[in-house]
Amino acid sequence: MSQLIETIRLQNGVFYNLEYHEARMRRTLKELFDVTESRSLLEAVSKYDFPRVGLYKCRLVYNTIVQNFTFSEYDARPVQSLKLIDDNELSYNYKFSDRTKLNNLFKQRSSCDDVLIIKKGLVTDTTYTNIIFKKGTEWFTPASCLLQGTMRQQLIDLKKLRVIEISEFQIRDFEKFKLINSMLFDTGSEVDVSNIVR
Repeated sequence: MSQLIETIRLQNGVFYNLEYHEARMRRTLKELFDVTESRSLLEAVSKYDFPRVGLYKCRLVYNTIVQNFTFSEYDARPVQSLKLIDDNELSYNYKFSDRTKLNNLFKQRSSCDDVLIIKKGLVTDTTYTNIIFKKGTEWFTPASCLLQGTMRQQLIDLKKLRVIEISEFQIRDFEKFKLINSMLFDTGSEVDVSNIVR
């Protein structure tokens, strides 16, 4: 049976965005296993002895049941450059623990920090993050993302992020980009789009 993961931010004893992680887990369980989950995610994680000071990445592994829950101290890896890589077949609608295809794409980054995956001419995600683009004072995110990230969804719900279709050739219409995921929402710098290269 396939293993899935949720990566949750734990900072000074507080779990962030649990309602969004829980919603994604419930949707995944229903769509993949026809299981309707009744327990809350907070109830599940509260059973573990977790750190109360510092910033940690919590990795929850599950299928129809929670199989493992681990904590590791988190230090963001700076990403200042992205290499455009085409993959028209890649699918990552669910957050599977098997990242073989994504890892193989990451190996093609050359001298860049990560890759930005282009699928059928459209901008999707990097190997670990959703991407957002800045034009003026507004932020935009590709409608064609591979994975519906929890931070991405929260920013959409808060009306801080607009979802639009973005082709590879429209990247230069923007000024800056930023990478976001459950661990990167108030960190990470805005980077000039000229740092996205073929």
